Amino acid sequence: MLKRDSIAVSHFGICVSDLERSLRFYRDGLGFAVGGRVELVNQCGNVMGLDNFTLVTQFLTLGAATIELLWFRQSEHSQRAEQLRPMNHTGLTHLALAVEDIDAVAQAIVSHGGKVYPATKGSFTTAEGLIELLYCSDPDNTRIELIRYPN
Repeated sequence: MLKRDSIAVSHFGICVSDLERSLRFYRDGLGFAVGGRVELVNQCGNVMGLDNFTLVTQFLTLGAATIELLWFRQSEHSQRAEQLRPMNHTGLTHLALAVEDIDAVAQAIVSHGGKVYPATKGSFTTAEGLIELLYCSDPDNTRIELIRYPN
């Protein structure tokens, strides 16, 4: 049995179709800080299940969370999703951001190339108080949940 403190989340990877556009979205639109950038040419292909590729990864942080944007130079490996993936598909479903002002962050998402889905705006009450949420997406239709917790 592993000790509880022997494992920690390092980061989450998001494959993107346009690295600079996604960098502007997450950095300028949502306030992520830029970290390291790595370029791999046919390295670790067995890990990713790919041959003959160039991958550029860009790390970004927000608070304690780190995401890695993965951009494959060959367009056949970085097709933009045309719609949101349904939430009931297995695997990672969304990136959730705790925010103070849902409407202000939603506006920043739209002005930086993302989308807002107004029909998903909702709220529910817990013992701690009212929780509000809204689903949006980044320029490649990666689902982003904006959530406002009670003070």
